[in-house]
Amino acid sequence: MSYINTDNTLYSALVEIAEQQPDNDALVLGDRRLTYSKFLNEVDAFGTGLTKLGIRKGDKAGLILPACVENVLAFFAFSKIGAPFVPMSPQLRASEVKHILSDSEASAVITIGELLGHSYVDMIKSIRGDLPLLEHIIIHLRNCGIDDLAVNLCHLPTAVVDYFGDGCRWAVNLRYSVEEQLLGSAGGVKRLQPFFDDTFLVYYGDVLTWADLRPMIAFHKQAGVLATMGLYHVPDPWNRGVVQLGDSGIIIRFEEKPPRNQVFSNLANAGIYVLEPAVLSLIPSEQIYDFGHDVFPKMLADGIQVAGYVIEDYLIDIGLPEKYEEANRVATTMGV
Repeated sequence: MSYINTDNTLYSALVEIAEQQPDNDALVLGDRRLTYSKFLNEVDAFGTGLTKLGIRKGDKAGLILPACVENVLAFFAFSKIGAPFVPMSPQLRASEVKHILSDSEASAVITIGELLGHSYVDMIKSIRGDLPLLEHIIIHLRNCGIDDLAVNLCHLPTAVVDYFGDGCRWAVNLRYSVEEQLLGSAGGVKRLQPFFDDTFLVYYGDVLTWADLRPMIAFHKQAGVLATMGLYHVPDPWNRGVVQLGDSGIIIRFEEKPPRNQVFSNLANAGIYVLEPAVLSLIPSEQIYDFGHDVFPKMLADGIQVAGYVIEDYLIDIGLPEKYEEANRVATTMGV
């Protein structure tokens, strides 16, 4: 295991320069500009965060570094404390991180996100199954090659924005849409219409899966349809949108939460869709509108083909307390 050994020589040099040239530019990256004085203040805040996380001089840590300004600040913060660290890519899965560190003497794995926020400190998660669900989703989408994301918010939007920011810490670009009143799954997407100028993915915020979504996107493009619905097998289809799939992968019947005695399939809507921007023209603006109740039934009624793609990997809707508990057990078992 190769550590970057840091003493406080680098930090001491920064202090000296900041005293002599406080208003000169220390770092310019994109639209982010930090003077030496501001840079030093940010580094000190990071150092405080590391100390509160229990990192002391000589401690060894794994540091997950996305490509953004914060990783430079973190480097100087480790220098201030005199703690060696291993830089690690945010593309690594939790199991890979654990494997890399298994032969090392690292006492903690720290993400940049744990050094940010109003207090610059949260807690050492050590890559356990205790990340917010949205963080799991963002990491999952990034690992599927999707790094330009829009998040629709209503409940506690400030807390979400404060935690995730612009997404730089996770190597993605994040933007937000805040609904004052809920507009339904499709109505919320409609508000983001200017964001979508090409094929895009809709992912419900209460869905947890680690399935590779790239084959689904490829399937959608090959099918040549406006919409592809992700599907999964369930034991209780009457609680979901039920789908009958034709041999060609085209949906021939869809019904949202049918009565138990009228269930015709155990394939259900997974809450993951690949869509073309033209679908948004079917959704009225600033009205409550839902994909399951409104958009897909209307498309099928109008003879517009909707494809279905069966996701065979683990997938769960955590909307019920017992499902939430199951998801936590599975995440802990899988080490994510």
